[in-house]
Amino acid sequence: MLVQTFASRVYQRYPGLVIGAFAIVLPLVVWRAWLVLGTSNNNIRQWLPQHYEETQTYDWFRQHFPSDEFALVTWDGCTLDDNRLAEFTDLLQADADAEADHSPVSETGEPLFADVRTGPEMLQTLTTEPFDLDREEAVDRLIGWVIGKDRETTCALVTLTPAGNADRTRVLNAIRHVAIERVGIPADELHLVGEPIFNAQIDTASDQAMGALPIWSSLIAAMAALLTLRSLKLSCAVFLVALYCGALALMLVDVTGGNLNLVLVVMPVLVYLLSLSAAVHLVNYYRDAAAEGTRRTPATEAVLRGFAPCSLAAITTAIGLASLGVSHIIPVRDFGLYSALGILVGLMVLFLLLPSLLSVMGDGALQHQTREKEGTSNRR
Repeated sequence: MLVQTFASRVYQRYPGLVIGAFAIVLPLVVWRAWLVLGTSNNNIRQWLPQHYEETQTYDWFRQHFPSDEFALVTWDGCTLDDNRLAEFTDLLQADADAEADHSPVSETGEPLFADVRTGPEMLQTLTTEPFDLDREEAVDRLIGWVIGKDRETTCALVTLTPAGNADRTRVLNAIRHVAIERVGIPADELHLVGEPIFNAQIDTASDQAMGALPIWSSLIAAMAALLTLRSLKLSCAVFLVALYCGALALMLVDVTGGNLNLVLVVMPVLVYLLSLSAAVHLVNYYRDAAAEGTRRTPATEAVLRGFAPCSLAAITTAIGLASLGVSHIIPVRDFGLYSALGILVGLMVLFLLLPSLLSVMGDGALQHQTREKEGTSNRR
């Protein structure tokens, strides 16, 4: 009864007001959703459950024995007498344009690299005052660290500044640019290791997934909706509502102070697809109501018929996803909770925005479909 009263009042009297309210809020939703795209956090530390004994031991060690973030850089044929090591070190620490993605300084002009040391430099340090070790003993001490077991292969140890640790993707781009473009190391011979490198590669993969996944999923789903509904107006209404729900789910991450990760990037796509599916169901109820000629408006009748099944499907799906909140792995927990929240918020948007759009623009679509049916009947 409450749903019937609400639907009859809102969709018959104030559909334009509802659409206007969503249109006013839309720039804020898009802006906050765009902001969260730049907050990707794929630090491998968040995959370690806090209550594990190994995690607590690791945290204790890092707390009592802090260390700088660093990366090891080497390439095929990188030996102690390789002159390219010194060239790489000098170029990596040189000043550069902060606007370039591969610059060794941050966007604010802060250096990304605190220090760059090479195997030959460390060997020289150990063989001169005050240590004054003989070469063989010095090499023995560096084996397994910056010198390989063959006693010749070596690397460069790149230590990051706080600015570098905060922008790992720029760090990776800077190292690769200097090594490949300026020193002339073949890309397939360059080898990079270290936690900043791993995290930067995950960040890059996450950004690529966030760029390609929504576009392709949106296009495929929109084409499927168009083929199923066979009405451009109805398909546009369904598509816009689903996009709004997906953007709103992203906004929720920003509003709650969260960050995207390689798992959470799937969440807005999931909310978009589930909202699209529910919207198609609601449009079918709308079509049936219009064809039957009920005393209520088609939009109102569609909500009355679709409220229970759509709500039940969304709520049960949200409960299932929310159960992931018990996970001790942060990315999995965030995915479950944000997905559940996004689905429930999307359900409210669905029942407010879509029927209002159908009330305003649905008549033309129905008339178009009626003409198609009449033409088919005449041909028969």
